[in-house]
Amino acid sequence: MTQSITAFSNVKLIRRCGRVLIGVFLLVVITNVFPLKLSSPDWGLGLSSNIVNSASLALVGMCLLRYSAWLDLQLIAEAKTNSEILLSTTEKQDRSANSKNKAIANQAKTGIKRLALVGAISLALLSAWQAVLFVQGTNAIAEQSVSVSSRSDNQIKEVEKKIQGLPDQVIDAEWKKFQATLAPMSLTAELDTEAKRKQLLRVFKAKSQQERRSIEQQASGASWNLARNTIRVFLMAMTYAWGFYGVHKL
Repeated sequence: MTQSITAFSNVKLIRRCGRVLIGVFLLVVITNVFPLKLSSPDWGLGLSSNIVNSASLALVGMCLLRYSAWLDLQLIAEAKTNSEILLSTTEKQDRSANSKNKAIANQAKTGIKRLALVGAISLALLSAWQAVLFVQGTNAIAEQSVSVSSRSDNQIKEVEKKIQGLPDQVIDAEWKKFQATLAPMSLTAELDTEAKRKQLLRVFKAKSQQERRSIEQQASGASWNLARNTIRVFLMAMTYAWGFYGVHKL
């Protein structure tokens, strides 16, 4: 009798641990869902990453619940097998209670299997969502790159017009500042004002081209990080979906 009570207590402990792990997973997901930004790929990617990063809690919790349901059925079957010979009336009552407990355990088992199937389907949908987020993220990076490049081009045109319209005295002053930034070996011979103006324009255009290359590199790096994170989330979501489906089939 004592062993049976201890066994049932252990099953309750396992079930409680499983519920706690699943509860922690749901808490993590809920706290990252809000505020809703369905049109933002960054929000979707962040939410997806948090889900797959904490999905192990839900999977382990589901395994513990499934194991506790199996132990319940095993203990009920063992109690039925090891029951002592009783009077007919008492035996009927014991069999009725045993059948009721078995039905409850089977219902719990079915509920856990259905919950595992929901988890598998949800993670499979999450993996499919990554394709949409990747397209949205790529478009957002391209739009941002175009916007930055456009602003840079406009600034370049404004500065070029400004340089071309500056008085000779200002050009001479800017040329001296430019010469001060150069190494002694890089200093050029004395030029007339128009040549200085052209040289300053060439220097400015070279810096502008360097900035444009930097913008393109940043966009390329952002696209690579997006692809890498999307693939990681996709593979992890599919792996966890397979794990939840395995729990469902047990």
